[in-house]
Amino acid sequence: MNRNRLIILYVSFIFLISLVFTGCAPRVAETPGPAGATDKKSIIFTLVGPDGEKTFTMDELKSLPVSEGQAGIISSTGQISIPEPFKGVAIKDLVNSMSVPFDPSMGVTITAVDGYSMTLSYDQVINGSFIAYDPAAGKELPLHDPLTAIIAYERSGGPLNATEEGALRLAVISEKNNQVVDGHWSVKWVNKVEVKTV
Repeated sequence: MNRNRLIILYVSFIFLISLVFTGCAPRVAETPGPAGATDKKSIIFTLVGPDGEKTFTMDELKSLPVSEGQAGIISSTGQISIPEPFKGVAIKDLVNSMSVPFDPSMGVTITAVDGYSMTLSYDQVINGSFIAYDPAAGKELPLHDPLTAIIAYERSGGPLNATEEGALRLAVISEKNNQVVDGHWSVKWVNKVEVKTV
């Protein structure tokens, strides 16, 4: 009887000690996903205006009016990336969602995670006034189809490449795949859109 009692006490003691050491063990931090990867509930960018700012998750961004079309670029060295399908939200729709006056004295600055930014004029945001080039020859087109600047979240039917583009990027789309724009209008890793006087 005493021997059984000793065994039970010994086993109980070992069990309690193991619980203490388990509680004191260092916790392993969760490993983040690929750079730029995001889940639908994470804040992916901030829209800033004269009266304040609003943050968006991917679901909230996708609930806004959708714009889709073909976008490609020509680099400063003349290298052409042929147009591909992109889907996102037109910057003019983002501006409209703020319910603030937007006039020709204003513009929209698109900022990337690393601080790189480009500012679009009122005319570019509202009327799509970009220089377009023939994707085959690389020559400037004197006349071209309407263009729309968007914050894109999809490319060729799927999410953007998180490691190369981030969750969002600037793209200038048109209905057809017959034109491209200058590469500096293709900002990747976008995390802020700011409406301001320029």
